[in-house]
Amino acid sequence: MTVAKNADVVNVQEALVAEIVQRELQAASKLAGLFTDYSNLVGKGTSSVKIPRSSSFTVADRDNATPTVASASNLTFSFDEISLDQSKYVYYVIPGDVEIDAKPSYEQTAASRAASAHGRNMDIARLDALWVGGSGSVEVEYDSGVSDIEAVLLDMIEQADEQEMLDDGGRILIVRPSERKALLGVANFVQADRYGSNQTIMSGELGSLYGVKVIMTTNSGSEADGNAITFGNGNMILCHRESLGFAFHRRPITDSEKAIEYGAGSMAHTWDVKYGLSVLQDGELIIKAGNFVA
Repeated sequence: MTVAKNADVVNVQEALVAEIVQRELQAASKLAGLFTDYSNLVGKGTSSVKIPRSSSFTVADRDNATPTVASASNLTFSFDEISLDQSKYVYYVIPGDVEIDAKPSYEQTAASRAASAHGRNMDIARLDALWVGGSGSVEVEYDSGVSDIEAVLLDMIEQADEQEMLDDGGRILIVRPSERKALLGVANFVQADRYGSNQTIMSGELGSLYGVKVIMTTNSGSEADGNAITFGNGNMILCHRESLGFAFHRRPITDSEKAIEYGAGSMAHTWDVKYGLSVLQDGELIIKAGNFVA
C-alpha cells in the first residue's frame, strides 16, 4: 500500500491552485487570445521588446526607347516597441480560522478570484491602448440607438479596407453588451453557436458579421482619447490581431508568508504579474466608432 506524504499533498495542492489560476486568468480575459503574444522574445534583463516592420518597394518605369541604368531601391526598417512596464499585484490575507471553517477551500477560491482580477485588469489595459490608439487610427461616427449599426459597421469595414487592413480572418469587432442586442438583430449576423464543429470559438465571441469576429467585453476603458471619451457603452472598435502586441515578463506568480498578527495559521498571499503591451503600426489597423461630435 502506498501512503501519500504530507509533502506530496502540498505539492499537489500547489499544482491544482496554479492550474485554477491559469484557467481563471484565460476565462476572465476575453481579449487575451486575440492579439499576438511576443513573450518568446523576452529574456532575463529585458525591459522592452522591439517588433520590426519594413517599408515596401516602389515600382519604377523602364524607358525601352532610351535604356538607362536601373535605380536600386531599398527597404527601410523601423520598429514598434513594447515596454515591459506593467507590474501588477493582488495582495490578501487569509486568517487561519477562515481556512479551517471554509468549504470549499478559501485559499483556492481566493487564488482564482485574484487571477480573474488580473485578467480583467489586463483587458482594460488592452481596451485603453486600442481606444487611445495612435496617429493612424480612424474615427467613424456612431450614435448608439440612433445610427444603423449595420451601416456603421460597413463604414468601419470600408475604412479598414482603405487602411489596407488584411481581410484574412484576423479582423475583430470589440463591443459592449449595449451593442449586443442591436447586432443580434442584423440579418447577416451569424451567431457563434451556428459556426459548425470545425471552427474554434474564442472566449467572449458572439459570432461574425461580414467576416469580422464579434467579441463582447463587459469591461470599460479607463483612459480617454483625444475626444475626452473613454471606451464604454455606445462605442465599438474594429481592429486586426496585428494592431496590438503584448508580452509577459513574468506570468502570474504567487508567494506567501505567515501573518501571525491575524492569528495562528494565517497567511498573507500575493499574486504578481509583469507584462507590456502597445499599439503597433501607429494604430493604422484600428477603426473606432462612437459619438465623436462635440
